[in-house]
Amino acid sequence: MCVIFLHGKAVGALMAQKASLCVQSAAHRIKFAITEHNNHMIKPTLNVNQVRHAVEGCYLKPVTVKLSLGRNKFITFPATISGVYPSLFTVRPEDKNFLGKTAYSYSEVLCGRVRLKAR
Repeated sequence: MCVIFLHGKAVGALMAQKASLCVQSAAHRIKFAITEHNNHMIKPTLNVNQVRHAVEGCYLKPVTVKLSLGRNKFITFPATISGVYPSLFTVRPEDKNFLGKTAYSYSEVLCGRVRLKAR
């Protein structure tokens, strides 16, 4: 006979079985929650080739480029995609005095550091 002490009082065998079932079911719920796939919370994944084809579709078209500089700092400027290469693409800002970086890799778009929006 198994006896469990709960708050300093002895609990009978039937209560002990119920308590162990509750612990087992709670452990099962936790294990299920960890291993269950939440497809509605995971972003749909793209790969570099899909990003490359999307950028190739905007070649020589006006876009708005939004750069993430980290710590909630962004730079937004109008530009035109001027070159599409196997591992990067270049943009030509409309502002001739722009001193920032104008060549970006497709992985920067994939990671969210660079965002392009057609105008």
